[in-house]
Amino acid sequence: MTTLTGAHDLAADFLSEVLPLLRKTAGAAWVADAVEMTALALGTRGRHQPALRLLGACDALRTICGEVGEVRAVHPHRLRYQDEVASVLGPAAFEEERQRGACLSRDEMVRRP
Repeated sequence: MTTLTGAHDLAADFLSEVLPLLRKTAGAAWVADAVEMTALALGTRGRHQPALRLLGACDALRTICGEVGEVRAVHPHRLRYQDEVASVLGPAAFEEERQRGACLSRDEMVRRP
């Protein structure tokens, strides 16, 4: 929720505690949600490359599990962030980072970015 309300520093602190717990215990949907919110928190701090890698990892995990991210409350925030960072990095670098993230394992995606 802190990601949605704009409390990105607080969200990053919470998520850094949650991600290691999710590594072994949570289902794919929980992992994908936490990874997506972590990516957005990183993006607000200007850490665009790790944020995009995590978004790519999140998308790959959701695809494997047959889930859809578009129905989640964070999705409009994600779209805004992606538009902003694509204009900053350019489309090629944007897509390269997302593809790098799509290759991450579940363990790699929940390690501290």
